[in-house]
Amino acid sequence: MRLTFTSGILIVAVSGACFGQTAERNRRGDDEFEIPLPIVSPRAVPPAFVPLTSKEKAALAFRNTFYPRAVANRMIWASFDHLLDDPSEWSDSGEGYGMRIGHRMGSLAVRQAIELGGNTLLRTDPRYDVCECTSFWGRTRHAWRRVVSTRKDSGGETVAIARLAGDLGTPWVTHMWMPDRYDTTGSKLESGLFRFGLRGATNMLREFWPDIARKSRIPAPFAPRDGR
Repeated sequence: MRLTFTSGILIVAVSGACFGQTAERNRRGDDEFEIPLPIVSPRAVPPAFVPLTSKEKAALAFRNTFYPRAVANRMIWASFDHLLDDPSEWSDSGEGYGMRIGHRMGSLAVRQAIELGGNTLLRTDPRYDVCECTSFWGRTRHAWRRVVSTRKDSGGETVAIARLAGDLGTPWVTHMWMPDRYDTTGSKLESGLFRFGLRGATNMLREFWPDIARKSRIPAPFAPRDGR
C-alpha cells in the first residue's frame, strides 16, 4: 500500500514540477538559466549580472518556497521519505505522508526566510553565479567555494553568512517538530553539514549544466531576471 500510494504521489509531483518549470519560464527574462530537472531547481546567473533589489530578493524567496515547482519538489522528497519510512515514528498512511511533506515545506520556508533576512541585511546575492574560468577544475573549485562564499551587491565577494546561517540554523527550528531522537545537537549539526554537501553537488550541476545540455541536445533556456 505504501508503494502504491507513493507511486501515485510521485507521478503527480513530477508532473507538477514540469508544469511549474514551464509556467515560470514564461514569466522570466534573459538574465538567468534554469535546469529542467524535477528533483532540484538549480538556477544560475552569468558572471556579469545586475544585483537584485530587496524587493526582488523577497520575490525570489517567495517563488523558491511556494511556486508550483518548489511545492512539487517537496512532494517528491516527501515521497522518498514516505517510501523509506523516514522517520519511522510517523505512520505509513496519508497522515504520515502529510507530516513528511509538512516537514519538507516547513524546512524550506525556514531556510528561505533566514537566507532572505541575511541577504537583505548584509546586501549579498542569493543566486549562484557561474565561473568566468573555463577549466574543469577551476569551475569545480568555484562551485564548491560558492558553498561558503557569495557575491556582494556592491561587487566583489564575501563570506556567505546568510547561506551558512540558513543551512546550519534551519535544523534548530525544524527538528523541534520531529521525533525526539532528532532533537539533539548532534542530529542538528549532521543535518546542517549534509546541506553543505547537497549545496556543493547542486552547484556543480548549476555550473556544468549548459555543457551537459549542449552535448545532450537538451534545451537550457535563459530566463528573465528574478523578481520581475
